[in-house]
Amino acid sequence: MQQRQFNVFSPLVVLFPGETFQWIMNKAEGPSVTVQPSPGTSWPLDKPSYVVAPNAPATAKVIGGTNATFACTPPANNVTTQKIILTARVAGPACDGASVEPGGYFIMLNESAETLMIAPDPANANYWPLPQPRYAVPPNSWIAVAVPSDAANGSYPVTVTDKLGVPQCPQQGQPIIIVQPGGIEGRKR
Repeated sequence: MQQRQFNVFSPLVVLFPGETFQWIMNKAEGPSVTVQPSPGTSWPLDKPSYVVAPNAPATAKVIGGTNATFACTPPANNVTTQKIILTARVAGPACDGASVEPGGYFIMLNESAETLMIAPDPANANYWPLPQPRYAVPPNSWIAVAVPSDAANGSYPVTVTDKLGVPQCPQQGQPIIIVQPGGIEGRKR
């Protein structure tokens, strides 16, 4: 999968350890923008600031392990706070499942040409820890999912299907979302 891209005026940017990504902007947003950490913020990226222009993205790399707030000069319209949130582990394909702490985020990748649907396994009697009943991961794209801070610890089997309901992970086994303090590597059953 190619580098993920984030508009400089995004209110929330969810990244994983060691990720290299691009800051981008479109022509209507101005001639150029500087992205930098907010005063007093620990900065998890490899450069102290980035200058971005339309058709001239800036490449950044996550080198730290802390969340941060950032600002743009000139500032974003209609965005009061801009945050970088770091996940505990590298993003993975939807068929790999995920592990996450309550209040954390995970990123699911879809490297196929079909939309993938992520939903709780109907045979799972456990509580579903996520705020939506299902998630769609667009073709050749990704989604970042927030786990509520009051989510119950546990293992939650999920189904990964295409739009028609055809299972997409038969060789890998069934993915599981694991919610627990500290997280662990994603597993399948």
